[in-house]
Amino acid sequence: MHDIGSSSTEWLDSNESGADSLVVQLVDQGYDVYLAGLRGSNGSTGHVSLATDSFDYWNFDLDKYVTEDLPAIIDKIQDRRST
Repeated sequence: MHDIGSSSTEWLDSNESGADSLVVQLVDQGYDVYLAGLRGSNGSTGHVSLATDSFDYWNFDLDKYVTEDLPAIIDKIQDRRST
């Protein structure tokens, strides 16, 4: 999970020494890796019912990340793994 003001694509960047990122290394070893995007970050504009130019889309706080977004992300991963 990325921090506020960032995006999950930063997990794909090589490090300063040019070595592959941890994500790339894990994928190369056969692990499933999920990169989630928090509200407002690049790639997270596909809300199911709210437009990005609406007040309600941007009306969230860290509590909503913890109580709504993270459980939804975990549920999505579990759904994909069970298929």
